[in-house]
Amino acid sequence: MSIINRDIRATWLSDYKGLMDQAYDAVVKLLTSDWMMGDEIGDRRSRELTRIRHIYVPELILRLHVMLYASREHVPG
Repeated sequence: MSIINRDIRATWLSDYKGLMDQAYDAVVKLLTSDWMMGDEIGDRRSRELTRIRHIYVPELILRLHVMLYASREHVPG
C-alpha cells in the first residue's frame, strides 16, 4: 500500500470515527433530554406524545445499534 493510500485511508477513518461519535452523541443527547415531554398539556396530547415516543425511541436505539455494529469492521473496540 502506498503512502498516499495510507494517508487517504487514515483521513477517511478519522472522518468516519468523527461522524460516528457525532451521531452517537446526538442520539444520546436526544434520548436523555425531555424529548417530546409536554408541559401542562391536555390528556389527549400527552397520550399522543407518549405513543410517538414508544414508536421512535426503540427505532432510534435499534438504528444506533446497527450503526455501531456495522462500524466494527472499520473502528475496532
